[in-house]
Amino acid sequence: KSAISDAARLANLDLVSITTTSGALAASYQSGRSQDGEMKENTVMFVDIGHTCTSVSISKFGGETPSTSFVESSSNLGARNVDLSLYTYIVEELGKKGNTVKPRTKASSSVLRECAKAKKILSSNRETQLFMEQYGMNIKVKREIVDEKCKNDCDELKRMIAACLSSA
Repeated sequence: KSAISDAARLANLDLVSITTTSGALAASYQSGRSQDGEMKENTVMFVDIGHTCTSVSISKFGGETPSTSFVESSSNLGARNVDLSLYTYIVEELGKKGNTVKPRTKASSSVLRECAKAKKILSSNRETQLFMEQYGMNIKVKREIVDEKCKNDCDELKRMIAACLSSA
């Protein structure tokens, strides 16, 4: 939740609340009802970033039933991409010190787990230290590194949002 909150703040968006899709639909439906029970027209954009895929949709409320249209999705864009980008960075940093991380080994799985932890820490902190025990090294990771490594993913998300908005 803190990552979404930080992202909204960085994008200069007013964050009302963070909820599940079904919770958002219910809240929107409820907030769209006037005092006399009539449904006001209301349009909501949902951005759902999962581990491996992302979808952006625009739902319209008002009248008999809500309708969802203007859906953009990507099965290649998700939070896993952040883990993999951090993994690539850490492997590069280890390589600068003469260490090699072979794919599909316990060491590479350990590095990937540390990257997932770092992603969570960086969602609310500007930097973190990863202690790579098997290599006897500390590696400092800053949020700016993640931003740089994930720039293409951010651009793709912006493209998906723009496509939905232009279709609405």
